[in-house]
Amino acid sequence: MLVARFLLGIFAELASRTDNTKVRLIATSLWGFIKALDSLKDSGLFLNDSQLAELEKSRRAALFAHSQLGRDAIASGSHLFRTIPKHHYVHHLLRAPLGFNVAAAWCFADEDFIGRLIRINRRSVDPAQLMRRYLLRLHLVFHVGRRTAPQL
Repeated sequence: MLVARFLLGIFAELASRTDNTKVRLIATSLWGFIKALDSLKDSGLFLNDSQLAELEKSRRAALFAHSQLGRDAIASGSHLFRTIPKHHYVHHLLRAPLGFNVAAAWCFADEDFIGRLIRINRRSVDPAQLMRRYLLRLHLVFHVGRRTAPQL
């Protein structure tokens, strides 16, 4: 995300100084993706009407700009800005069905569970201690908050 913000700064500056359509489309695409992810991170489990409208605006801007960049690249014989399956998935994730914030839940909990167990296991050898530490982490995540819970 840090790289995307850095690139957005560069392309936004270039877009303000030039009338190049490609530069403006790149800046718009970056802005849309960053804005959508920021609005999801700053929201709770459910989105209100204004948050849904803002998410839809940024989603449309990002995907429209990227698809236009892809069409222009194909027309010029370039392989840049291809739409890949991740773009399709992002499109569906950002549609926020019924106002549910997809960033408030973790879709790959099993991968997260295994990763946490490995990190926790490095600090303890006893399996009972391992499970106690993991259950403590789950308790902190659910009762303190996902973003504010301390790492174990």
